[in-house]
Amino acid sequence: MAGVVAAASAYPLETLKSVLTVERRQYGGSIIVSFVAICKDEGVFALYRGLAPTLIAMMPYVGVEFCVYETIKELLVKHYCATNSLSTIQTMLIGAAAGAVAQTSCHPLDVVRKRLQLQGLPGRPTQYSNMLDALACIVCFPTFFATHVPEQARVEGVRGLYKGLAPACLATLPSTGSSYVVYEALKAVLGVASR
Repeated sequence: MAGVVAAASAYPLETLKSVLTVERRQYGGSIIVSFVAICKDEGVFALYRGLAPTLIAMMPYVGVEFCVYETIKELLVKHYCATNSLSTIQTMLIGAAAGAVAQTSCHPLDVVRKRLQLQGLPGRPTQYSNMLDALACIVCFPTFFATHVPEQARVEGVRGLYKGLAPACLATLPSTGSSYVVYEALKAVLGVASR
């Protein structure tokens, strides 16, 4: 629950980051100027476009990441380690791999989030009415949620849900790897063992 509240609270900054990345000139180039411009032009709720896929992806992302980390760690310790612990480098690599798997599993929702955030900006028509509509249109399975299938979506298919996966994984690797090093260090300091 704390993660959901934190994500929802910080989400307008995520939207501003996306907008400034794509339309820096249009929105003044600073966070405050962009914030005021979006609120004035589109309303406060425009800062929350794409929040649903972010919140929905949170639980499976963390679950997949932790499961992959613990599974690989257990296999390595059981079959390849003389001691019952891994080195810092091994821990970092396993954490990075777990982060890459989690990113890959949840990346489609990240693509949908970005598209929802950026639609409606100058030169970017509103194409999707909600998260399910976006998923359906990108993959080209029109449903009753899909009000229309944009022309560019016709050629994307499932691959469209994985656009930008490589840079997303590369961005995830160092932070996830180092997070698990800290996690294992804190477990050792606190005397907590894995089950």
